[in-house]
Amino acid sequence: MHIQRAIEQLGFKPNEAKVYLAALNLGECTVSDIAIKVKLPRTSIQSIVDKLHKNGLMNFYIKRRYHYWMAENPEKFLIKLKESEASIRAVLPELSAMRHDAGGNSTSYGDGAVADIDISCFCLKNALEILFQVRLSFLEVFDILFQSVNSRFHLM
Repeated sequence: MHIQRAIEQLGFKPNEAKVYLAALNLGECTVSDIAIKVKLPRTSIQSIVDKLHKNGLMNFYIKRRYHYWMAENPEKFLIKLKESEASIRAVLPELSAMRHDAGGNSTSYGDGAVADIDISCFCLKNALEILFQVRLSFLEVFDILFQSVNSRFHLM
């Protein structure tokens, strides 16, 4: 299922993607309805639904003491992704500054166009923490960093 894979690439676990898609498909539903649809225990579904609610991807209302859940508009994924990109772009200057302060190993690449790439555990650790916090895939972060290096050193 390519839709589920796309959601997983945004940093969600397979079961989280399944639950969101089931809720999207069912419309207003209870946790038990979702559990039946995805064939997982209701208690597992409850914790997943709570997590998706924290991420702004599911919402609920209470009617006669029952919680009725519904998936938010799928465009929320794009909004979240743009927020994540903005977060990375906001800290990119700090990451670049760490790169210069690190004074680690320096390697040159290219014919005529030389790019100094400093590799330090400290910088890598912070970049991975940021990656985890904003839930971007490795390829998206690599693309952002590559564009930054490319524009600075005019590699292409």
